Amino acid sequence: MGYLDKYKDSVHIGEIKERIEIDIKVERMIPFENEFGSKKIYTISSGSNYIVWFCSGNGIPEDFVGKIKCTIKDHVVYKNINQTIINRAVICK
Repeated sequence: MGYLDKYKDSVHIGEIKERIEIDIKVERMIPFENEFGSKKIYTISSGSNYIVWFCSGNGIPEDFVGKIKCTIKDHVVYKNINQTIINRAVICK
């Protein structure tokens, strides 16, 4: 069983450019460096939905579970899994 298998029922969340609040769990955070500096890729779940966030700022804690506010950037399909790409995510207060 592969990592993405648990997201086989994932659906795209929201509409592109829509700002939403959503309950999430950070599944993992992958730091990396490129010619533009330090970045992080977050893989996030919201129920059975799969969310990806490419972050160049402070981000959110790696073990975060709670509500965030974010903008829907894109809807993609990767390895037959529907993914929602987000940006500008912040923890709701």
